[in-house]
Amino acid sequence: MRILFAAPDRDLIECYRKIFETDFGETVTAFDGAQVLMLTASESFDVAVLDRSLPRIKYGRVLERVTAQGIPVIALASASSGGENMAQMPGERAVLTYPFMPEEIIGKIRVIEGSPEQAENRGKGTNGDEA
Repeated sequence: MRILFAAPDRDLIECYRKIFETDFGETVTAFDGAQVLMLTASESFDVAVLDRSLPRIKYGRVLERVTAQGIPVIALASASSGGENMAQMPGERAVLTYPFMPEEIIGKIRVIEGSPEQAENRGKGTNGDEA
């Protein structure tokens, strides 16, 4: 399984990169919305874990472009910014609010990993062609 993990906190990224690589395999990281869009335009991912507070490009635009490529998204949201930030947005498969335990995010990825849509998409390139 190939995971894209994007958050503005480099320490958090490094921590979860190690966890994801141990549990799932290759993990690619990004620190802002522009990096996410660049990576998803040129590479394929089985799931993207995206912090809603990514800088440079608004989260809604990043979410729209990532999900348009068929990449399932798990969102990370801050509970301190109010209830509307915790509600699931169209295209998101799940939302986790800080703080959360690693087991919670691993569980959400495992659900996506086992979904019929994900099984169908394995082995396909970014355009849906066989890789």
